[in-house]
Amino acid sequence: MTRIPCLHLGYHKCASNTLRDRLFDCHPDLVNLGKPYRDERVARLIGAVSGQDSLAYRHEDWSDIARTALDRVPPNKAAVLSDEVFATNRGADRALMAERLFALFGPSRIVMVVRSQPDLVMSYYFHLQRGHRNESFATGLDRWWRYFDIEVLPALDYFAFAETYAAQFGRENVGVFMVEELTANPTSFLNRLCAFTGIEAGPAHELMAGPPSNVRASARMTAYTRWRASFFPGVAFSRYYPKSLRYAFHGLLHGGRRAQVAYPAGERERLVELYRESNRKLAEAYRLPLAEYGYPL
Repeated sequence: MTRIPCLHLGYHKCASNTLRDRLFDCHPDLVNLGKPYRDERVARLIGAVSGQDSLAYRHEDWSDIARTALDRVPPNKAAVLSDEVFATNRGADRALMAERLFALFGPSRIVMVVRSQPDLVMSYYFHLQRGHRNESFATGLDRWWRYFDIEVLPALDYFAFAETYAAQFGRENVGVFMVEELTANPTSFLNRLCAFTGIEAGPAHELMAGPPSNVRASARMTAYTRWRASFFPGVAFSRYYPKSLRYAFHGLLHGGRRAQVAYPAGERERLVELYRESNRKLAEAYRLPLAEYGYPL
């Protein structure tokens, strides 16, 4: 194995599925070892890295699996390992995960794609509603603040997270990219990403053309999901009408504008205050134009 591997620390709602489906799985310079896992041993390895405490985790149990997976990658390609579990997992300590990944995979390029925290928090709320959770945005925010240490908000301190990996892999090997740039200027985003990971930009531009994957649910679908969760939990209506009608109904639900919700009074400002200093440090250390894309600063 001669090319340095890439580890994608995938935040939820930060184009992780789009990058995996379009780029990591399809680019001729890459071999995707991560999600969707095709090697059960690698999947179990990542489960151990992200979920086992120090009393259960044994490096020697997994090092041969990591080395075998890397050795199977042709020398003209780079391995890429992508999973949201690295960024938002509630199992093993995330700094401990960084140590374990370095011990297993050695020098690697670390790819982080971030998003303005107030926008990500709202999008993550709608992501959770897909599981038929009938919860208002205000209730969700209150829960995340009340159980701060074990919920999503601490994971969005991007500077601390980036520096955790910089301590293991070197800051020069940590690349931070903004999902807002992917939306506003995909050419610039992909050129920077390809230069950092050492892959050809031409195929990347072709592969990433088209709409993103796993977009936020529509306002219609969100309202319908809440209605079902309130009045008919667990009822599968689809078994009662023909497939053609089911497809038409789902098309109607998925159409229209994306779901939106207003922040309760003072809550957006609370998030701005929480992340302002971290974002300032991130912008300076990694030379990112966060202000251009509306990040709390």
